[in-house]
Amino acid sequence: MYNIAAQQKVTIKDIVRVTGYSTATVSRVLNGTNQFYSDETRSKIEKAAKELGYVPNMYAKVLKTSITNNIALIVPQMSGFYAEIFSGLQAKANLSGYSVSLYSANNSVNHEEMNVRSLSSLPCDGIVIASGLLDPEHLNALRATNLPIVSVEYIIGA
Repeated sequence: MYNIAAQQKVTIKDIVRVTGYSTATVSRVLNGTNQFYSDETRSKIEKAAKELGYVPNMYAKVLKTSITNNIALIVPQMSGFYAEIFSGLQAKANLSGYSVSLYSANNSVNHEEMNVRSLSSLPCDGIVIASGLLDPEHLNALRATNLPIVSVEYIIGA
């Protein structure tokens, strides 16, 4: 069985050590920015990153760019209907490099409030509300985040 916790996290410094390129060059290649490097350099760095099992630190990326590539989905419960919405949203989001975080209230106003509090402080790039039952106070709190909001069952602003 594969134990992910037992494996050391590969960093850019590890790729620098293996390839001999500077930290700046490795970072530029891995982030696809400032393409002041040859195709050969890019190929060597990408090969080393793959062989070492490099996975970018998403927390660092979010701090630098404020982009999470994550969409929050709020549902009142995980029934067949809402599971279908989640499945469809996830499939489309994945095609664009996004993931979907699910926030189910389990038909509880208290759970809904906890979800809204979490979404007010945790980073995401947008919110999909798949509930016509969302408390108006909670909806206003989500609006205050200034994130894009899409509603499946509820006309926002009505």
